[in-house]
Amino acid sequence: MAKQVTQQTSPYVYRYGTAPNTALVNTLKVKVFSFNDNTDGDPAMVQIGVLQEWTPSDTRTNTAVRSIGYGDQVAEINPGSTELAGSASVMALYTRNIMQVFGYVAGSAGLVRSLKHHRWPFDVREEIVMPLYIANGSGQLPGTASGVAGDANRNPEAPQSRAIVTYYEGCWMNDYNRSYTIGDVSVTESSSMMITDVYDPFHGSSGGYGEGLSSGNGAANAYGSSRLFTAGQGGFGGFF
Repeated sequence: MAKQVTQQTSPYVYRYGTAPNTALVNTLKVKVFSFNDNTDGDPAMVQIGVLQEWTPSDTRTNTAVRSIGYGDQVAEINPGSTELAGSASVMALYTRNIMQVFGYVAGSAGLVRSLKHHRWPFDVREEIVMPLYIANGSGQLPGTASGVAGDANRNPEAPQSRAIVTYYEGCWMNDYNRSYTIGDVSVTESSSMMITDVYDPFHGSSGGYGEGLSSGNGAANAYGSSRLFTAGQGGFGGFF
């Protein structure tokens, strides 16, 4: 379901409610959007309704490098390529199934029934909404002030509310599952997906990505120095 429009198509039971404010991340304050058509037929990010689970994940194979004659000792760990993936589970609705949620003309809106009908990827936007007393206090994370919580048009849900916003770009479904069980009369749909890229849209727009990204543990940046460089006390000369 899209964001509620009580006067038009969305029933009142899908109105947004309040969420508790705690220092713990709460699933009631996590918003997930997909690129979809709004009521005017224009593409827009729409919050996913009746979402039961959203699980983004990163995996990377790291290779231990050793040397002949130095015994059972790891000299270096060589990081491999990162694989980005995700999975989502929603409750099936007559008005919008999981394929429609991610922008395909399926279910009650079209004839898409299989992954072989998918011709284009989709994007997912994740917002972890921060309570005001954290976002405006000493607990505010670096750089989060530009990420405004609310819908995809960056309308704030509360004055000065903030969110940690992450975009998952170029997603393709690996599988699509629909479960019918007699024990639970509700129908659940789920899908796993591969993700092309993940980034912070507000930092990315300022050109902060690439080799110049201040990601921490670097040789010389505001977030501290890496043990790799401080251990030698003399640059790379201490390692050779």
